[in-house]
Amino acid sequence: MLALERAGETGPYVWAGHSFGGLLVANIARRRPDLVQTVVLLDPTPLETIVFGPRLGALAEMRRTAWLGGFMQLFGLNMAARAEAKARQIPAYAKAMDAARAVLGPEAAAVRAVEFNAAAYFTQASIYSELSPEGVAAVAWDTVVYDRDLGDLPVWLVGPRDDNDSDIALLPEAQQGSAANAQRMFRFFAATRERYLATSTRSRRVVAPQGSGHNFVYEEAQWTTGVMREVLLGPDSASSVGKP
Repeated sequence: MLALERAGETGPYVWAGHSFGGLLVANIARRRPDLVQTVVLLDPTPLETIVFGPRLGALAEMRRTAWLGGFMQLFGLNMAARAEAKARQIPAYAKAMDAARAVLGPEAAAVRAVEFNAAAYFTQASIYSELSPEGVAAVAWDTVVYDRDLGDLPVWLVGPRDDNDSDIALLPEAQQGSAANAQRMFRFFAATRERYLATSTRSRRVVAPQGSGHNFVYEEAQWTTGVMREVLLGPDSASSVGKP
C-alpha cells in the first residue's frame, strides 16, 4: 500500500493474490476495506489446512530451503539454479515455470533477481517458520479471514474444479497412504478453499478450465487474464469467464 501511495495512486484497488498471496490480499481487505474495490482470490491458501490438515513434509522442506538459500547467498553460492533444477523434477512445476517465463519475458530475470538474494531467502524462512500448527494457532486471530469478515466487499474465488485432485495426488502424504486417506485429504483441501466464499455476502465462484490445477494462473494464463479483465472492465470484456 505504501508503494502505491508513493507512486501517486489512489484507491480503491482490485487486490488479487495466488496461493499464499490470496491469504495476504484477503487480510489486506479485512484490515483496509476502504482501499478495496474487489478481492480476487486465485486458489488461495486456507490456514485451516496447516492447523487441522495432515503434516506436510513440503512445508518443512520450504523452511530448510529458505534458510539454506540465505546462507548460501551470503557466501556467494547460487541456490536459485539448484532450487529450479529440483522443482523441475515435478512436471507440473516445470510447466508452470516455463509458462511464467513465456508470459513475463525479460521481466522474469528482474523478478528472479529480487526473489533470489539473501534477504529474500531469510524473509521467506521467517514466514515459513509460522507455517506450522503451533505457529498458525499463535497468530490465527490476526491472520485467518473468517466468515463475514469482508462484509459485502465483492470477492471472486477462482480455482480448480472441486473434483480435481491432481495437485493432492502429487503430495507424498497422499501417495504413501491408503486410497481412503488420499480421498480424505482431497475433500479436506477442497472444502477449506471453498470456505473463502463465506467471507463476504457478495462472493462469486469462478471455475478454472478442465484439467487445470493449483497453478492454473500459469497453465491457463490467457484464461486467467480474461478473468482479471472482467473484474476490471465488466462482463462484456471476457465472455468465457467461469466456463470450464
